[in-house]
Amino acid sequence: MTAQLSDTPDLNRIEALVEAVSEALVSGDVHELTAASAALRDAVASLAGVSRGKSGLKPMLDPALRERMEKLSLQMARQREGVRRRAVVVDRALSAVLPGEDETTYANQVMASRKRSSPPRIYTALAT
Repeated sequence: MTAQLSDTPDLNRIEALVEAVSEALVSGDVHELTAASAALRDAVASLAGVSRGKSGLKPMLDPALRERMEKLSLQMARQREGVRRRAVVVDRALSAVLPGEDETTYANQVMASRKRSSPPRIYTALAT
């Protein structure tokens, strides 16, 4: 028995929300992205509940539904990659505006010069 979920409003809604998240990523609008992502998460959760049905078993999917779901999965993977790339861009922009502390201060240079691989002079004097 195959599941006939291909015409459900839930799957159509998820496809529309994936597009909305993509548009929000491109536009860079944080509020729009947050709202679309939350709506997508809720819609996917409700579809998961519907697709399992009352028995709790995973239904067999018809080929058209499987293809649509694989396409959605690929789009969501691309979105995750887009979010990662945007995070790198934001991180670089922040580091340009707010540079980190300079770790080469005078105190650090003095302490680094004191840390040598050779033993202290007292032990070398005792060895002779």
